[in-house]
Formats: sequence, C-alpha cells, structure tokens
Amino acid sequence: MNDKFKAEEDLEYNHKIILVSHCILNSNSAIHGRTCNHRLAREIINTALTNNISIIQLPCPEITLLGAKRWAQSFEQYDTTAFAKHCKKIIEPIVDQIVDHSNDNVKLVAAIGIAGSPSCGIYEVSSAPYSGLIPGMTGAEALPEATAIPRQGHFIQILQKQLRLAGIHFKLLELPKKGCNTDKRRQFTTHFKELME
Repeated sequence: MNDKFKAEEDLEYNHKIILVSHCILNSNSAIHGRTCNHRLAREIINTALTNNISIIQLPCPEITLLGAKRWAQSFEQYDTTAFAKHCKKIIEPIVDQIVDHSNDNVKLVAAIGIAGSPSCGIYEVSSAPYSGLIPGMTGAEALPEATAIPRQGHFIQILQKQLRLAGIHFKLLELPKKGCNTDKRRQFTTHFKELME
C-alpha cells in the first residue's frame, strides 16, 4: 500500500468540528466582485483537513433570502424582524446537528465569520444607516457610503445565541478581508492553528 494512503488511514478520528461561513467554501454566494480572502480560506481548509478536523458549512442567510443577484446591503438594512426570523429558521438544523455531535463527544471548537459582513461579521460589519433619498439626487449619489463599525453580524448573533441556549460554547474567529496587513493575517493564522491543536 502507498505510504501516503497508509498514513492517512492511520489518522485517529478527531472529535472536533469547525463551522465556516458559507462563502469560505462557496465564493459564488458572495456579492458579485466581493469574494472572501481566498488565501486564508485555503489555509483554514488545509489546516483543518491536515488535523483531521471536520468542517460544517453554514448556510448563507443573504443568498437564501435574496438570491445570487442581490446587491450589497448594510447591517442596518438587514436589521429587520423578517431577516432575524429567516436566520433563526435556517440555523435550526445546524444547531440540532451540533447538539447531536456534542452528545456523541464531538466538540465544536470554533465558528469562522467574515470581516465586514452584515450577516457573518465577528468583530466588524458594514454600516450605512438609511436616511432616505435626497430630493433631486438619484443613483449612487443618493446612497450613504458604507463604513465598518465594531459589531457582530445578525446571523452570527443568532447562531451564538441558539447554541448557547443549547449549552454549546465555542470560539469565534473572523476571516480578515482581502488585502489585510501582514500582522492581521499572522494573528488570524496563529489563533486558528492554536484552536486546531
């Protein structure tokens, strides 16, 4: 038998799971032209698989509600009862699955969100409070410019709340944006690898 395959067969079953935001594995779910940090996304996947850690892909609340052709929206625009209900509905099967794994001695070690996402941000989200159109202005000129504010995204808030209610506690990590500085990349990578040990 090939030594490589023999080594893979000898890997012990690892009782750990990570949750990843949908677009880490499916970049087509992101707003057109706004894919996540592929370099670090590959590192997450490779590190998890190398350590025989299971990966569960979270559903994307934005694409499941508005579809692939949606335009970018801010934290404030998604701050609705309807969106919260949608997030809670699509997270229920994941919560049930994690609880079932927990009952089988499998530990959820982390959930990885996306920097700036109004849904999946961990430390910051895209903010653009809507104040109505200015008379006489149309198109992009009438829209407020988005900025980053320190908050958790709507979906991550609900995920964390529902899992805590089920007695499941875990770490939250945020995948930095493309073009982030070296220190931010190194900090993320170091923290992630520590969790994988």
